[in-house]
Amino acid sequence: MSEIRDMDEIIDDECYFRKTDATISDIHNFIVWLNKFRFYNDRMYLYDDEYGYYVLIDRKNEWFELANFLDVELATKLLPREIKNLLDMLRLDLRLHREYDFEPFSKLINTENGVVNVITREILPHSYRFDFTSCINAEYIPDASIDDAPAFKQFCQTSLNGDFIKIKLLLQIIGYICSNYTTAKKAFMLIGKPNSGKSKIAEWLGNIIGEDNVSNVSFDKLGNRFNIAAFSRSKLNINAEMSLESIKDISMFKSLIGGDKIQAEDKGKQPFTFSNKCKFLFAGNGLPVIKSQDTTEAFISRLVILYFPNSISEAERDLELSEKLYYERDIIFSLAVNELNELVESGFRFELPQEESEQLLEYKENSTHIESFIDDRCILSPELKSSTKTLYDAYINYCKDNCFTPYGMQTFAAAIRNSRNLIKTKITVKGIQIRGFKGIDIK
Repeated sequence: MSEIRDMDEIIDDECYFRKTDATISDIHNFIVWLNKFRFYNDRMYLYDDEYGYYVLIDRKNEWFELANFLDVELATKLLPREIKNLLDMLRLDLRLHREYDFEPFSKLINTENGVVNVITREILPHSYRFDFTSCINAEYIPDASIDDAPAFKQFCQTSLNGDFIKIKLLLQIIGYICSNYTTAKKAFMLIGKPNSGKSKIAEWLGNIIGEDNVSNVSFDKLGNRFNIAAFSRSKLNINAEMSLESIKDISMFKSLIGGDKIQAEDKGKQPFTFSNKCKFLFAGNGLPVIKSQDTTEAFISRLVILYFPNSISEAERDLELSEKLYYERDIIFSLAVNELNELVESGFRFELPQEESEQLLEYKENSTHIESFIDDRCILSPELKSSTKTLYDAYINYCKDNCFTPYGMQTFAAAIRNSRNLIKTKITVKGIQIRGFKGIDIK
């Protein structure tokens, strides 16, 4: 089977499609040579010459997009069934099928003014060879300065206290999300008081990534099989109002962040497998409670958090801030790309400010406070016994005293047993046998 020819090898012939002897097969081969169409997971993509990326075509619009692509004079001569036959021929042509994921070049970012090499900061011309499926809605300016973005500079002052390390972390998060790197295997959480600015960053990122490339699935719905299919076509998932309610299972979260091979399906379609490249950004007033104590460490290890400490009063709020930040998108994006360069060189080690590090440590302690409860309120000795209810009642009081969110009794009992290798037993209280443990009692 012949390879797809380079565009430079094709003789420019605007009248090609008008040839009276051109068959459907001739048109099919010519379209293949143009490198304008791709098929992946049974979905059709059409190349956008202006911004240099393959646009996902809605299934119900595939026929119309192909008809519009054809020369107007020829399209009017072809019967609808002939256009459909042409579409079927293109779909079955293996030369147009992707054998690997789109956007294979991690160090390249597609922007409005060209393709940016993150390592060299060189700007390359757009080309179908890069196999992009999106374009950042901004231009890259290598020598950008924060002084050229006064609204963003003021935002950093009011929302991040002008803290250099916080600003650096924010720009690294933006740069990494806009890039095609997945090496860090991290999700990002913007936390803080209401009206602190975190939602402005989430909104801004959604705008420059583009609404067609953004999904909005909440943390507790990540495992839904149809939501998973959306991640295969998204560059970023934004959950701007993250719930603080308890989360039972983070297995899908770990698989998505880890870039594992995942099976998904669209409604009414055959399941398919993909390696996740979608990034995840969450924003809320705090971190969610993880019900399983054993998974807390795994959850924390996959997080990069940025804390927004100040709630901006109504009198101080800039009602035009969203517009101003979007107007300054070229500068902000360029600053982020330049910080990304340093992040890559560091091996994707995000430097957390002291405040964020302390918050994660406190969150870990809160999530594993059963250990603290045992140390503070219990006695461990082989001859001791205590009922599960007695231990749990004491634990509830301990949580109230220390402002911890308590686990349920089953989770608590499992954690107690696993923590110190205690033996489950039956205890007789007033002639009634109840469940308990050997080797532990309340002080």
